[in-house]
Amino acid sequence: MTKAPPNTPLSNECAALIDDFSRYLLQERRYSENTARAYITDLRTFMHFAITRSAPRPHQWTTDLLRSSLAHART
Repeated sequence: MTKAPPNTPLSNECAALIDDFSRYLLQERRYSENTARAYITDLRTFMHFAITRSAPRPHQWTTDLLRSSLAHART
């Protein structure tokens, strides 16, 4: 994904997921700051896309939504 996420605030639940995932990437997987930042940017972009598709909560995300997000990022 290459498009930057919009400035729409994410829910507390999504923000907590991002924090946890970032910590996991940096501390447990020992990814570099740049790699973790790229993963987090992609995750934020997907989360914002999900919001525009009326699926703001993680339990609403589907494989089809992810595929749509990837297709949208390619355009």
